[in-house]
Amino acid sequence: MKTSRRIGVHASSSRALMIAALSFPKGMMMKIKSAKYAPAGQVDNYQPVIVVVPQEIDPAYAVTPLPVLNFLPAKIRRKLEADFAKRLLKVKALEHVAPFDTETDKQVDRLRRIWAKYPFRLLDSKAKYTVRYRKSEQLIRLANMNAADSLHLVHASAEDDDCTIFDAYKSAMLLCEKWMINAPYQTAVLQDENELAAECAILRMICPKWWAGKLSNLRDKCMEHLFIGAGMVGKFNPYISAESFAEWEAQQRSAQQWLEMTMIESESGMMLPLADAAASGTANPSNRFTELVVRARGLEEMAEDAEKIGLFITLTAPSKYHAVSHKWNEEAPKVAQRYLVGQWAKMRAKLNRNGVDVSGLRVVEPHKDGTPHWHLLVFVKPDEVELFKSVLKEYAFEVDGKEAGAAENRLLIEPIDAAKGSAVGYVIKYLSKNIAGEHMEGEKDLTADVDAQRGARLATAWASRHRLRQFQFFGTSSVSIWRELRRFRVCPQPQGIEAARAAADSSNWLEFEKSLSVQPLALDYEITECGNEYGEAVKRIRGLLSDGREVVTRGERWKLREMTQTEKTAFSDLKNERAKVSNFNRQVLKEERKEIPTWKQPALDVDFRSPWTCGNNYTALDSMPPKVAKGLRALGIVDNDSLDILFDGGLISCDTGGTAFTIRDGQLMEVEI
Repeated sequence: MKTSRRIGVHASSSRALMIAALSFPKGMMMKIKSAKYAPAGQVDNYQPVIVVVPQEIDPAYAVTPLPVLNFLPAKIRRKLEADFAKRLLKVKALEHVAPFDTETDKQVDRLRRIWAKYPFRLLDSKAKYTVRYRKSEQLIRLANMNAADSLHLVHASAEDDDCTIFDAYKSAMLLCEKWMINAPYQTAVLQDENELAAECAILRMICPKWWAGKLSNLRDKCMEHLFIGAGMVGKFNPYISAESFAEWEAQQRSAQQWLEMTMIESESGMMLPLADAAASGTANPSNRFTELVVRARGLEEMAEDAEKIGLFITLTAPSKYHAVSHKWNEEAPKVAQRYLVGQWAKMRAKLNRNGVDVSGLRVVEPHKDGTPHWHLLVFVKPDEVELFKSVLKEYAFEVDGKEAGAAENRLLIEPIDAAKGSAVGYVIKYLSKNIAGEHMEGEKDLTADVDAQRGARLATAWASRHRLRQFQFFGTSSVSIWRELRRFRVCPQPQGIEAARAAADSSNWLEFEKSLSVQPLALDYEITECGNEYGEAVKRIRGLLSDGREVVTRGERWKLREMTQTEKTAFSDLKNERAKVSNFNRQVLKEERKEIPTWKQPALDVDFRSPWTCGNNYTALDSMPPKVAKGLRALGIVDNDSLDILFDGGLISCDTGGTAFTIRDGQLMEVEI
């Protein structure tokens, strides 16, 4: 016969139980099926609550409902305790008690299973401090410890006279496997037996910096997975949890601050704020959006030339990949993405076997619960449309194809109707939604109940947290060649590449593709042996190859350095001026808008008085003091004729923006012309 003890619940009891006690009328009896979580006995507003607990049940459950989740971050625990309290408040009759109890068990068990998927479970009870913050002190200590352990394993292997470098690699690899991290260069080392790859891999595995990066990524994945399991991603927090989004925004602010405190400087002395350099490329969301639209428009024009028709496709994963489904397999969104990638690869392979040529682009975006789905714009020939559809249907419904809702949601294929707009018009809203909400001011997000700009930031943060590629084109030429061609500042170029350069410079993707079909181009790389701290060969783009001839697009090398105080002040003033102009431009018509101010090379901090006069013969740049020569090169004033004009008191224009330089009172001055 079971014995039991009577446990008094006093002022230190959990808030959930206190709320429950106050919610029942005086005299009501609660006979709950399980004594794990709720009080039993007569409930009075101000009298102690008496709980009867079987001896084999941990009495702590009667006071703190969820002690088994103490390893979790406080925000998740508070969420579960709040859910627990809400269900208690809803208990109005005996028949409602069991479902409430079951739901709590489900939440607890689900989070335990998710936590068990990650190696942080191997740590002691303080594991929650390791995963609480990105790159926490505990995480850094763990990275240092793992790097030291890897080094110890390598040394231990080396003590064996018969040990090879491959044995040392395998020893360090065991620790990586323990932490669910892929050891570097596994194929090259284990299959090809490449000794250099083994050396470089070992240098990575004994590096605390490498471990810190890997563990930080693993921590991000683990935390967001737990937030999804706890129901903290969904209708009220679409795409990504509020905590992960806040971390992403903090990362963005930190990165921007670093950009604004850093200069890039070329070998010839040209200097530019790194923030301006980054803003001029595709790291700038506006530029990225523009490039994607240009490429999409080019795809459509290519399809028209080839007499293809467009199809707009939506592809969704089975319900078991969706956190909101009762069938959820408790996997992270990355697993759903791998499923979609795998099915699409099967589709493309079968289409290739049947000679079906397809081109298009793919956009990956999240459901509210964080599960990815795809939108595709695909162009095929009219007589191949039915075969194309049949192949897509075969693999879209290959897994759980007959489950409820699959026919309606798994695969949607919509022909592009020219009467409703162009093919680009079908995808442009999805491009905008997943970048920066470009040209969607005042509009709502397409999926979540937020404005378009916030929805775009949430989607970008989601893709970053789960490391998903949002946009991908297929059946087209490399965009890297396009970008290199747009770097040319001197034109025309040699005949072999001029047509492609002119097309890229005028943002005409169709002509760019046509020119490459006549004169193929390839990227040219410069390889630096032992180019990084791990002894690896570093490859960087140097230019283009045309008929075996090199055309250099990146002749100068650049280095990073911290801004001087003068440069920081100048850039701060420039930011303020830009903000004023931007604010003014938002309030006036387009034709009345002012040009956004650009960075001006600051006047050189050198004295141009004697001996730099027209009476001496020292105007050759190479004979000047290094500081003077460096500054003049930064302005583009390098030839002797220009130097003579400058030191004779004349004006030298360095650009077409209406500015020039002269020497007044022994100082180099910038003037308007």
